[in-house]
Amino acid sequence: RSITAAHIPAQIGGVAVTGIQMEAFGHGISDGLACQQLREVTLPEGLAAIGDKAFAKCIALEKINIPSTVSSIGFESFMDCENLQEITLPEGLTELRQGAFGRCTSLKTIDIPGSVEVIPASLLSGCTSLEEVWIGEGVTSIINNAFAGNDSMHTLHIPRSVKKAPGLKYSPPLASLRDIYYGGDALEWAALMDNLGRA
Repeated sequence: RSITAAHIPAQIGGVAVTGIQMEAFGHGISDGLACQQLREVTLPEGLAAIGDKAFAKCIALEKINIPSTVSSIGFESFMDCENLQEITLPEGLTELRQGAFGRCTSLKTIDIPGSVEVIPASLLSGCTSLEEVWIGEGVTSIINNAFAGNDSMHTLHIPRSVKKAPGLKYSPPLASLRDIYYGGDALEWAALMDNLGRA
């Protein structure tokens, strides 16, 4: 039986739900084919973590709320969610793991809050419809291939707080971007570019 919507309660049997376990709806579970019809997920306030590959390959998923209490989104949590068009990340989020939104091919824009200090490798790789990325003040590093394979990406907002950005070297090349908005001054931009290839 196909699942088209899921509502996760705040409590189960009087016990608070604080996390979505690894591969809870993702491709590794035994009824993964049923979850390929999943279109909408509602998560409760109080949730703290979304596990590795929790929603990976939920190819029909269009809408999911990330509660303000979530601080961690795991490895490849939403990889291959081909119909996910938008996602709002909470300001209290502190950890985004590698490939969390890889190959979300309908995603057009994303705002990464400054509470996430490091943008990990391949975070948004293969998001072929991605056009604009906002990076919040507080982010300090953009790791390799963070935006790899995103030829539609034309606008990037980089805060002054970013000091290391090897992930901008080839993913996509800076030269392919139409607009870059940087929060620092000319000397700081020059220093960032000087450090571009350094991890």
